[in-house]
Amino acid sequence: MRLLTCVLLWTGLLSGSAFADDDDKKSRNAREDQAGSISEGLARGSLRPFLELTTKQSNPGDDTLRLHGFRLGLSEGGERQLALAFYRSGSTRFDAGTSYELSYGGVVFGDPPQGDRITEGYFQMLVGTGQAKVETAQETRTSRLLFVLEPEIGIGVNITPWMQIGAGVSYRYLNGLQVLGLGSEELRGGTANLHLLLQL
Repeated sequence: MRLLTCVLLWTGLLSGSAFADDDDKKSRNAREDQAGSISEGLARGSLRPFLELTTKQSNPGDDTLRLHGFRLGLSEGGERQLALAFYRSGSTRFDAGTSYELSYGGVVFGDPPQGDRITEGYFQMLVGTGQAKVETAQETRTSRLLFVLEPEIGIGVNITPWMQIGAGVSYRYLNGLQVLGLGSEELRGGTANLHLLLQL
């Protein structure tokens, strides 16, 4: 009888340790599955960097104002984007006695680039600051910081999953410029834009 009791106890201990091992294996597998789902979720919603090279063109004065610049930022989960942008012009004649150079930049947000369609519309908004260097025959002055607001709409054509070319139109709103007779209202207006976008 004592032998039978010892056998039963020993069997119970072994089966208990086996169940514990099974529980450990199940918990490890659950943790691995959870870790896999987290990594897959991060992959699906990961931040993707992009670089956009842009040319802007408008006619606020006698000469065509051409700005060249870039946007560098991140798209998140195919739903939002946040970028930093900077644009600068060369010397441009406003009228017979005045020329200027305009530069501005800031934060850009809007629809992100998508690589799963051939064409796509986009909207973005730049909010930032800038400066204008104004020159006349007598003197040259640089403005204080300007407030810049520039919404843009356009269409992009995806050449590859990582490269897009596109065109759009925007409206450049400036405030705070009044230097040597050149004011903010003279440099406001519509702008035509071309871009080359690269997913990095």
